[in-house]
Amino acid sequence: DARDVLRERTKPHVAQHDFSRYRYLLHMPGSATGSYSRNLQYLWSHGAIVLIWKHTAREWYYTHLRDGVHYVSVDETNLYSVLQKLDASPSLQLKLRRGGRQFAFKHLSGRTLVDRWQSIMGVLQDRQARRRPPIQNETACTCDAALLQSSAFRSCEKCEITLKSKRRISQFVGVLPKSKPGAPA
Repeated sequence: DARDVLRERTKPHVAQHDFSRYRYLLHMPGSATGSYSRNLQYLWSHGAIVLIWKHTAREWYYTHLRDGVHYVSVDETNLYSVLQKLDASPSLQLKLRRGGRQFAFKHLSGRTLVDRWQSIMGVLQDRQARRRPPIQNETACTCDAALLQSSAFRSCEKCEITLKSKRRISQFVGVLPKSKPGAPA
């Protein structure tokens, strides 16, 4: 069962530069919340077969992934049988390695990622160029001295710190001892 596989066929921690030494790489959900983990995008570059533990988190490239072509989906009910099937089929192993390599090249290579970010930034730039973002002057505030002089925005309650002298800021944050009451600043 899955417990036996995880106990017998896994390592406690493997540095990423050593991933290429393994036939199978298991992608698990993120450790902080059990959801997102950015580790998956790096697994295909090691030439191993990627096993993805079933989870609900999604990345932008997940829509392009095909189970059985780029990776194999596993959970506690099928992990053992999937590994048995893979171990018995060198042709399936080869198919998954090739599929994973093609996927990584097409969707996760440097040029592809740069193109994706440029397209996202282009859309945002176009949206911002068409109109100024709406700012509610009655609730907007700033600590910027130039904007305060223009009377475009009111000062924030937190502006007090930005208006202090360097010495007073040092005292305020505790770098210098505070002046005694009545003592010159």
